[in-house]
Amino acid sequence: MAKQAKAVLKTETLEAVADRGYFSSLEILACHEAGITVTLPKPQTSGAKSDGRFGKQDFVCGAAIR
Repeated sequence: MAKQAKAVLKTETLEAVADRGYFSSLEILACHEAGITVTLPKPQTSGAKSDGRFGKQDFVCGAAIR
């Protein structure tokens, strides 16, 4: 999509934002090679959520948020 937008806008550079879970490393590489700067979300490296536990993002000052 970003490459198509860049072509339609006829611009040399473009900045794109990727949604968590909706991108692949090959797409990011293709954007880089096409002169498109991509902002990515911080990866979730904890397996807590998949184990049914609270993840780091659920805590503020040591208290769980529901």
